Amino acid sequence: MHVLAPDSTILFAAPSVRDLTGWSPEELTGRALLGYIHADDVESFARDFAALREGSILTVCYRFCTKEHGFVLFEVTGHAQYAFNEAGVRTWKHFFGVGRPYPSTSSAVFDEVLELTTANECVRQELQDTHRSPERDVAYFPYCLFARCGLQRLPD
Repeated sequence: MHVLAPDSTILFAAPSVRDLTGWSPEELTGRALLGYIHADDVESFARDFAALREGSILTVCYRFCTKEHGFVLFEVTGHAQYAFNEAGVRTWKHFFGVGRPYPSTSSAVFDEVLELTTANECVRQELQDTHRSPERDVAYFPYCLFARCGLQRLPD
């Protein structure tokens, strides 16, 4: 969650921002959000943000620069809070937004491939260990003849 001023200055950032971006809330507070948005996304974000009207909900996607100079794609949904100023005119005061990493198809596929590769490596290692150690054969195949007879290997 974050709170922005009408000029996109970050007024508040939730502690979870550190896990997602590497930045602490204190490092982001008081800085312009536009300074962290990917250059190709700034124009569309600024246009949508400026066009926000009372009662409307804004949902935008943008790439946010991480502390390690990479980018994470966020989907942010939020709304503006309006208040009366000293002159009695209703003005836009804050934007309350909730962001989450956007699950792209390529990241989901990458995660699945990584998971399958890791599982495959574990199975490969287990098979290698089993073939190297007759004792493990007995432990892994308790119903085989060797285990029932208490043999460690085939008789010669």
